[in-house]
Amino acid sequence: MTSDALRVEHIAQPAVLVDDLDVALDWLSAVLKAYPSERVDISGAGVNNAVYAFANRTYLELIEPYNPQSGAYRLLKRFGPGWHMLNVDIVDADSADVEDALTQAAARVVQRNKTVHVKGAWHLHPRDTDGVLLNLANAADHDEHGMWAGWAWREFVSTNTRVVHDIGGVSLVTDDLDRTGQRYAQLGFEFGSPFADGPDQVVQAICPGGSFLQIRTPRSSDSPGAELLHSRGPGLFHLHWHCMDLERARETLVGAGAVLVRVDKNAFWTEAKSTGIRVAMEFRESNG
Repeated sequence: MTSDALRVEHIAQPAVLVDDLDVALDWLSAVLKAYPSERVDISGAGVNNAVYAFANRTYLELIEPYNPQSGAYRLLKRFGPGWHMLNVDIVDADSADVEDALTQAAARVVQRNKTVHVKGAWHLHPRDTDGVLLNLANAADHDEHGMWAGWAWREFVSTNTRVVHDIGGVSLVTDDLDRTGQRYAQLGFEFGSPFADGPDQVVQAICPGGSFLQIRTPRSSDSPGAELLHSRGPGLFHLHWHCMDLERARETLVGAGAVLVRVDKNAFWTEAKSTGIRVAMEFRESNG
């Protein structure tokens, strides 16, 4: 059951590890026609960082670790480029109540942040979130993400939404749908009933901000999630994009060498290793 003190409002900013930031930047500009609203060297964390702003207050973060002592660097060397973490906005709540809810959920906090722009942020241990480094953030202004995306992020949205419109959500893959669903319900997500989607059994939480989190369990070995589960264990799986012109998006991705692993009437999926950021992606038509 979801705690009244802890409710997720929005999937704000998925983050992806890359081994060459310039190559990833070139791919996103060539294929998605998108440009970073901020690019910085975060020396304290030992990473080069770039963030892209899209519609509906959604952002994509790219992280290139260079400090061998950092967790991000070790993760990159162990598994290669791909998923790193997920940043979500939570509904405004007293920080002490959030701490109590996390204690009740047995979710260890590995890092806490508080600034003039963020009332509270909690990075949770991946062992307590089925392989996901999850950051819960309570921003002082939930319409302003300049502290993460750069203060000029609004100026980039119209340019960055020519091929894709916004990040609709993300999924994670697990070997136990009930266990992981219950765990994430304790962390502020409200799920509907399970349903079948292709080779996966799925539960989905639609956030008040319009984005979603899916939890997927492969029902057969030919599920793309099955390969990821076997090689890395539970964790983040696919990134969902809304597109205003799905056919244009498909032509653009295929022209850039992306391999389609699934094509439906109103959506298509790309193979993770055939994209410039090495994560599986779903592109779905949107009227919004």
